[in-house]
Amino acid sequence: MEKTEFYVSLDIETDGPIPGRNSMLSLGAWAFTAAGGELGRCTINFRPLEGAVQDPTTMAWWADKPAAWAAATKDALDPTRAIANFIWWLDQLGGPHGKPIFLAWPVAFDIMFVRWYAQALVSVNLHPIIACDIRSYLAGKLGVGLSQVVRAVPKEWDMRGHDSGVDHTHVALEDAMEQGQLFLAALQSGEKV
Repeated sequence: MEKTEFYVSLDIETDGPIPGRNSMLSLGAWAFTAAGGELGRCTINFRPLEGAVQDPTTMAWWADKPAAWAAATKDALDPTRAIANFIWWLDQLGGPHGKPIFLAWPVAFDIMFVRWYAQALVSVNLHPIIACDIRSYLAGKLGVGLSQVVRAVPKEWDMRGHDSGVDHTHVALEDAMEQGQLFLAALQSGEKV
């Protein structure tokens, strides 16, 4: 593969489901090549948006995850500065490595927050953006339905989280790396299993 694209596995933590109404708390990103070479890591915590509210259901979910909450809220930056730092990090990678392909599980949720923050706070339009939902990619790769993905993932891919009974840490960078490694294992596995 030419240096025209690279992968960025994203994971975010929030205090609710709706960007702008609720706040992104933490963003973790792991950049790598299709061959598995690491290009960089980024982790940034965000202060809540002015005027935003915390979603009660989300906050109840956080209640029994004190270590993850502490990690997501430690040394938080002003949200405008935080998203600008992330875009700068992406730009530094993009020059020598090409265009990022964003990965997440679920990609729609993570990308929705990142795009909203970029556009609303620093007027950066991340469109056109290429994003891949890891669960959907695995379903296609394994030839199974979306609800069957977790059970169908081969053990050697080291599946954690995603309803498997082994929970994520919910530390954004750790989860981004975990899901990126899962995607990479599938990508490098060759034909359907």
